[in-house]
Amino acid sequence: MADRVRGEVVALNSNRMTSIDRILVPGVTSLALSPNLDVLAATSQDTDTVTLIDVNPSSATFHTVLARISVGDGPSGVAFDPLDEDILVCNELDNTISIISAL
Repeated sequence: MADRVRGEVVALNSNRMTSIDRILVPGVTSLALSPNLDVLAATSQDTDTVTLIDVNPSSATFHTVLARISVGDGPSGVAFDPLDEDILVCNELDNTISIISAL
């Protein structure tokens, strides 16, 4: 879940709706999960970045930030392509699209 006010991505227990973990992403705007369910991409309009978070429970870096990538102004939408090769980011304030290699 994106908590823009607190600047966090919140991992929830879906059965109890309780917080499991909180990952700092200032100004988090939107989220997208990779097709293979191991990376979460979070856009931030405050910092004009996309934050990649490891969400693979069997990974040694589970719930940690893998990278912060600069994109255009005001990223407001994010999606992985179905083959998990690229991440597409809609930059609302400069009317551009950023393409990030997911490989």
